[in-house]
Amino acid sequence: MLIFRLEIKMESSHKKLLYMDGLNYADSFFQREGSFWKIEDARQLVAEFVEATRNSGWKLEVFIDAGIQSDEAQRKWKERREDDVRTGSLGMPVGLQFILSSLYIENGIKVHHSKVDNDDTLAAYAQAHGAAILSRDKDFFRYRQMTYTVYKEFDIHNGKLLLTKRDFFLHDSPRALMLDPLPETYKSLPTIDRISLTRQCQRGASSPLTKVFGNIQTKIMPLKRQFFFEIGIPIDQTIRVYYPEWDKKKKQVIWVDELVTPCDDPVQKSFLYDNPFGGIDYYFWEYITDMIPKPESCSKNNWMNHKFCCCATILELSCILTGNSFVDMLLQAKDKYFVGDKQSRKDNIMKAAGALKKNCDRCGKNFEISEKERRKLQEMKVKESNRCQKCLFSK
Repeated sequence: MLIFRLEIKMESSHKKLLYMDGLNYADSFFQREGSFWKIEDARQLVAEFVEATRNSGWKLEVFIDAGIQSDEAQRKWKERREDDVRTGSLGMPVGLQFILSSLYIENGIKVHHSKVDNDDTLAAYAQAHGAAILSRDKDFFRYRQMTYTVYKEFDIHNGKLLLTKRDFFLHDSPRALMLDPLPETYKSLPTIDRISLTRQCQRGASSPLTKVFGNIQTKIMPLKRQFFFEIGIPIDQTIRVYYPEWDKKKKQVIWVDELVTPCDDPVQKSFLYDNPFGGIDYYFWEYITDMIPKPESCSKNNWMNHKFCCCATILELSCILTGNSFVDMLLQAKDKYFVGDKQSRKDNIMKAAGALKKNCDRCGKNFEISEKERRKLQEMKVKESNRCQKCLFSK
């Protein structure tokens, strides 16, 4: 073990660049199927990792996949997303690419978002710049004439980075390095560029409870249509939206695949720019306040992760447009909705949502009608009830 550490120290003095396959190590910072709300823990772990690379003489750069997928990669992605819906298991938080990118950038690390296949991009840059690669993927040995070193795991000891080298093996599907020219990369997630170029918006399960409540993407479609308008898609053009849903009658995963047009609604626009938390209240207050109770078969962790996904889908769209820190906005959501006394949190949320407090004329207990419910009643020209839900539906 001592000899191995000396070898790493000697190599690090000659190979200063370490190029990391970013998403490959997401579970080193987020516990798989753990609480998505542990963003502070992930932030601390990323900071410690970055500091360890510097203490060990490495200059770290991170590569995150943002490229258009091949047919084979798309097929595998689709199969995994269907499993997410069927099993109700979402291993990593919604917006993971955005979160990890933000965490590395705030620690002064250059992040490349690959325009084409991430392996091809990372291998080419490592070969051209004389960098070592940190990745668990064996495919980095498939490139002809590669001379870079591949490390498969890392550990931190006394603030220093210890790397485990992967032994070379002969890959059965070799390919050429993309060196002339090097593949292009984006400095930030190319969400706007990608939608504008392809006229498509593809998403996954979006919540561990898609099978129970449906895909969040369906619920926020008016906001997404406003988002398309804000990124410059003309109202007379369409965007293909594509995401999985659960068909309760057939008991199987189906794919929503439809064309939607942008819209320009001042209320939805305010949710994207000035009041994203108002957007969370508008679309998801029933979940945030537990007005819709946790399903009996659902764990407390999955219920809280569902709430995270509700918040993240709104805040991600907002941060893409405003440039605000996605991580900081998620932490603000955590403080706003889930820190402190449950009743006081609920009161604050209902107040912010324009709820009306009333006194039941049958049982005498206080109850609330949200602004959203009041709007619906007005649209249907139905008078607001003076009875709470329990009394209203009791015989």
